[in-house]
Amino acid sequence: EVAVAKEHGADVIVVDHHKVPPVVPDAVAVLDPHQSDCPYPDKRLAACGVTWVLLVALRARLRELGTFAGRKEPDLREWLDLTAIGTVADMVPLVGLNRVITHYGLGQVGISARPGVKALREVSGLGADRPITAGSVGFQLGPRINAAGRMAHASAGVELMTTEDVAVAALSAAGVDAYNLERRAVQDEIFEEAVAIVGELGDRRALVLAKEGWHSGVLGIVASKLVERFNRPTILLAIEEGVAKGSARSACGLKLVDHLTRLEAMLVKYGGHDYAAGLTLAAAQLEAFTAAFEAEARGFITDDRLARRLRVDAEVPLELVDFALIEDIRRLAPYGQGNPEPVFVARDVMVYDARLVGEDKRHVKLRLAAGHRGLDAIAFGLADHAPEPGSRVDVAYVPETNEWMGEIRLQARVRALRPAAAAVDRPVAPTTVELAFD
Repeated sequence: EVAVAKEHGADVIVVDHHKVPPVVPDAVAVLDPHQSDCPYPDKRLAACGVTWVLLVALRARLRELGTFAGRKEPDLREWLDLTAIGTVADMVPLVGLNRVITHYGLGQVGISARPGVKALREVSGLGADRPITAGSVGFQLGPRINAAGRMAHASAGVELMTTEDVAVAALSAAGVDAYNLERRAVQDEIFEEAVAIVGELGDRRALVLAKEGWHSGVLGIVASKLVERFNRPTILLAIEEGVAKGSARSACGLKLVDHLTRLEAMLVKYGGHDYAAGLTLAAAQLEAFTAAFEAEARGFITDDRLARRLRVDAEVPLELVDFALIEDIRRLAPYGQGNPEPVFVARDVMVYDARLVGEDKRHVKLRLAAGHRGLDAIAFGLADHAPEPGSRVDVAYVPETNEWMGEIRLQARVRALRPAAAAVDRPVAPTTVELAFD
């Protein structure tokens, strides 16, 4: 792309945040903190963060040149809404400058006058009365923007975020919302197919799955869901005209790019982060590549690394959960990659009630004893491990609030549970998770 642009007389500046490939584009400048000669200390910025830092440096240089003499300097805080959305959606660690950008940018998202941001919030069910968190960006705003690029063309998302026309913004927001619904349907279908394939593979340390007809735009999302289910590095590939192209997601601490580099002779191209990558190879190489990647995984992923554990931060009985505690936790936000929300454990808790909820009945709505009162709880995806009313359990949970019909109530979001008084290292729901206490 850079070469073609240069042929047409364009000067190109490349801004990126991925691991630097062996051959760097012949551009006017390449801005990537991962370059070996780049002294910039924060290597974890998303590309939108690198772009924002570029704007800061450009403004400083223009100031030195006297460009702003007699005129107002551009306020780059006005761009923090888009920078924060991109930072969260790209799932980079929310530490360092990423954390600062996200903290202040989320506030901008909530009050943004940008027509596209306002329209996107509305179709996502995030009205002016709803606070904007990293979670709402990661699960509601970001997926809708990304869906356009996954299902059609990224230009739809670009138009939404850049238009100054309210009517165009509303139409674009409706469009990306429709793409998101389509994305979910395609994603769910591929996920079910992939789970069925995994069930026939036997013992594997890594999953490499490929099939004709799979939509390449959603394979990264499906790979992430398979990692959640099976806790193994996962590569999903769509085969078309003899070429296998797709996405990889890591697990168990395996650094994808390092291992893909050792197998690069089998690949047409690859790139990405330690924990997320894209790759392309000839379909004829699939069998050999699958065996080689499995060997790489087996050499790194020991039984101990494979045993997924849920680390809890403190033991906090449910009777101590109140609005003041939740407010204290919110002060440490934004939470996300690299800065997970705190998880507490409560022991020997009486289950007053437990019932399955959700369209597919995969979730459990609970009423738990909390001292002399009850506390509502929700356990997403733990239907297979729903406790019986009257039983006693140890619960790993995140305290939060839940708003329903205008009433805000305390709630515990259950991450894991087990029969009370079980040994600390006894498996809990889901079976691949164990509680580990500091």
